[in-house]
Amino acid sequence: MLKTRLITAAILIPLILLVLFSGSTALFVSMLGIFVGLGAWEWGGLCSWDSKQRHYYAASILGTGLVAFTLMAFSQTWILAAPLMLLINIVGMLFWGLALYWVIQYQCGNDVLPSSDFANVLVGMLLLLPTWFSLFYLYNTRVELVFFLLLLIWVADTGAYFFGRNFGKHKLAAQVSPGKTWEGVAGGLFFSSLFTLSAGLWYGFTGYKLWGFVAFCMFIVLASILGDLFESLYKRKANLKDSSQLLPGHGGILDRIDSLTAAAPLFVGGITVLGWVW
Repeated sequence: MLKTRLITAAILIPLILLVLFSGSTALFVSMLGIFVGLGAWEWGGLCSWDSKQRHYYAASILGTGLVAFTLMAFSQTWILAAPLMLLINIVGMLFWGLALYWVIQYQCGNDVLPSSDFANVLVGMLLLLPTWFSLFYLYNTRVELVFFLLLLIWVADTGAYFFGRNFGKHKLAAQVSPGKTWEGVAGGLFFSSLFTLSAGLWYGFTGYKLWGFVAFCMFIVLASILGDLFESLYKRKANLKDSSQLLPGHGGILDRIDSLTAAAPLFVGGITVLGWVW
C-alpha cells in the first residue's frame, strides 16, 4: 500500500509542479478544473446520486467556474467577475464554521447534516468552487504562494501519516474518522511548524512577524484537518472508505484535496487581512 502510494505521488507531484511553474495561466486553471470536476463527480457518489446526476453535477460545477474565469479574461479590471469571486470566497470561509459544527455534532452522536439533494448540491459547491477560485487568486498574485500552501499541506499530511501510523493511540474523532489520532495531529503540527519557521526565516521575517506567521500557518494546518474530517464524515455516512479509486494508493481526488478545500479559502482570507504577500 505504501509503495503504491509513493509511486502515485512520485508521478502526480512533479506533474502538478510542472503545470504550476509552466507560466501558463490557462494550463493551471485547466488543471484545477480537472481536479474540481472529478471532485464534483466523486461528491455525487458520496451523496448516493446515480451516474447521470453525478455527471450533470460535475458539468454544472465546471460550467460555473469557467463562466467566472471567462468573465475575468474579458474584464481586466475584474468589474464583473471579482465581486462574484470575492463573495464565493467569503461564503466559503464562513461555510467552514458550519462544517466544524456538523463534525462536532456528529462526533457527539447528533447527525445534523443536511439530507436533501438540494442542500448537498450547495454543500458541494461551497466545498469546491472557493477552493478553485482561491488557488487561482494565489496563483494570480504570486505563484510561490500556491507552492508554499501545497508544501505546507503536504508536510502536515506526511507528518500526521507517519506519526499516526507509528504512535497513534488516542482517537481524534472516532465517530467521524476512526483512523485519525491526536498523535497524528501532533506530528502534522510539529513538522509543519518546523517547515513554517524555516520558511519564515527564509523570507526574512523576524520577531512578532515570524511567530505570527508560524501561528497563522498552524491555524491553516488545523483548518486542513477539518477539511479532512468533513470529507471523512460524508464517506462514513455513505459507508465508503475512499471517495473513488482514481488515484492508486490514495483513493480519490477528494481524498487528496480535502485538506485544501478548507485551507485554501482561509489562507487567502488570512493573507489578505494580514497583508502578507511575501
